[in-house]
Amino acid sequence: MTATGFVTIGQAPRPDILRSMVPHASVASCIETGALDIIDENELAALAPTGGATPFVSRLRDGREVLIDKQKLMPRLQKAVGRAIDDGARSVVIVCTGSFPEITAQVPLIFPDHLLRANVDQLLPTGILGIVMPNEGQRAMMHEKWERPGRQIVAVGISPYASDGKPDHAAIESLATCDLVVLDCMGFNEEMRSAWQEPLSVPVILANRLVGRILEELDPALRQATQMSGVSQSAD
Repeated sequence: MTATGFVTIGQAPRPDILRSMVPHASVASCIETGALDIIDENELAALAPTGGATPFVSRLRDGREVLIDKQKLMPRLQKAVGRAIDDGARSVVIVCTGSFPEITAQVPLIFPDHLLRANVDQLLPTGILGIVMPNEGQRAMMHEKWERPGRQIVAVGISPYASDGKPDHAAIESLATCDLVVLDCMGFNEEMRSAWQEPLSVPVILANRLVGRILEELDPALRQATQMSGVSQSAD
């Protein structure tokens, strides 16, 4: 049987993400590892962004939000991928919407960043794209990632960890003219998506669920869980 590994840039497990990404699968049966699984407080502090580096955002097991310098993170993330494979993963998902071209593996690697950008580029090649990012320090990165000829970006910063991930009045006003909105962090969940969708009149894309739907097509176990859930609901 194939098995999918889920590798977070923070600490595993991440049931909050997996329940949203693959809601019909048993979280207990998923292979999870994290780049920060084996770390002490001094090592964690040393990973903080310095010198204007773009902060990457994740969560620790105790619920704390953590800001990480991507380049300092890379060796730990690569080791976490290796641990997932050693534990039996036959494909690995990097549970972050950032770009990680440096990461390699002997099994298929699935990068949510690639899937998200490809889908959004098809859905909204031109127009006004709203981006909800987890930290204001990512603004330059988001414009570089999402701007295209004929496509304007409006970005707002709301953390799914330090806050409840739901919009405030100012964020909704900023996104009012957008044609499509993307929650560009794997930490946003379905409840948060609904909170953004309600006051907006345009589609809101939840990154982790979009990736989860694709995983269900690739992994027979995840697909079977979804199909069985549909049968169970039909029988109720």
